[in-house]
Amino acid sequence: MAQMATIDTLLSIPTDLVVSNPTALAPIPSDLRFDEAADDFLPAADLADLAAKLIAHRATQLWACGDAAIEYRWKRKGGTTNGKATLGKCEKPGGLLRHFSKTDYVVWLAADNCRYLGLANWQLEALLAHELMHVGLDSDTDKRIVAPHDWEGFSAEIEIYGLWQADLEAMGRAVQLKLFGGEGR
Repeated sequence: MAQMATIDTLLSIPTDLVVSNPTALAPIPSDLRFDEAADDFLPAADLADLAAKLIAHRATQLWACGDAAIEYRWKRKGGTTNGKATLGKCEKPGGLLRHFSKTDYVVWLAADNCRYLGLANWQLEALLAHELMHVGLDSDTDKRIVAPHDWEGFSAEIEIYGLWQADLEAMGRAVQLKLFGGEGR
């Protein structure tokens, strides 16, 4: 008989991490550091180092990052989107900004919102991996894109209608793999 999974199984800390000391509070810059720099963005060598480890460790999922020029920043305030705290973004500069920045993407994490949530190291890793998963290539043109999320929906939608479309089915399979200890971590 299969072991029943609980929500705790979903929320458990993964074992295949690149960060050390996963449960410790993540080192997120204080607001004072932004004041000292008199800027809303701080260079983030710590995020660049973590990203390099992630890209090497998760080559299958983050393959599009391999040869991309990516800049990493901490942002003073992330704000909100549709009432939810924005934790980070992956943006693709275009035109003149791309010309002068010589970068394909800018990934920033919101220091204020990450601090407020008290993110642990493993959660910061998950957040950075999420933003890196937005780095993509258009399969028709081979041009760099900001890849969309695999699924977007509401919990109530799934409770009422189930996994009614392809992206929800894919998300459901991923959750089942995680719940029942299959491959896919």
